[in-house]
Amino acid sequence: MRMMKKTVFPMLVVVAILFMIFSVRAKGSENAELDAKEELRLAEDSYVRLIRDRLEEEGFAYAGVNLSCERTAISSTYTVYVHHARLSECDADELSELFDSLRVVPYPVKYADVEFCLQK
Repeated sequence: MRMMKKTVFPMLVVVAILFMIFSVRAKGSENAELDAKEELRLAEDSYVRLIRDRLEEEGFAYAGVNLSCERTAISSTYTVYVHHARLSECDADELSELFDSLRVVPYPVKYADVEFCLQK
């Protein structure tokens, strides 16, 4: 019985220490993931502001801009939905020209494809 106490207590101490180490590591990776998500959200917000500024330069002040994202393991595809009352009056060539001018605005995240759509 005495021999068992001598081995059980050190084993419990080792298990407790390992538990604390892995808990700290898990929290660290959680914080890194939250930081990465926050950084991505800020990049997306910045991009939407740049698109709104470009639309204002093109004469579409107060245009609505929505951004949606589809992520895969290797890349992300963003769809930018633009809506403005005057855009529905534009023909296909005018919309294509406008969307081409919006594609010039660089997206701040690597390996991201950006598509533009008119939202009616």
